[in-house]
Amino acid sequence: WTTADEKAFIEHLIENISKAGDGGNFKKPVYTSAAVALNLIRTEGGPKTSRSCATKYTMLRKFQGFVEIIMGISGWHWDPEKGVNVR
Repeated sequence: WTTADEKAFIEHLIENISKAGDGGNFKKPVYTSAAVALNLIRTEGGPKTSRSCATKYTMLRKFQGFVEIIMGISGWHWDPEKGVNVR
């Protein structure tokens, strides 16, 4: 997944947010339409499938959870542009 793939995927999910169920989860048709859209713009890497899109969504949600935890820890720094900016 390239950064462009992830951005397009997130934009697709935002466009389909009304189809999200309880807990912010999407059903297979949303992942299938995302895969079709992503494969049209794919420049590298393997083809996307509904399953790979669902897995990517799960990973992005986990990452978001980690970011929210880090942002809430006193003394830890988080910048939206640079992340934790560890050197």
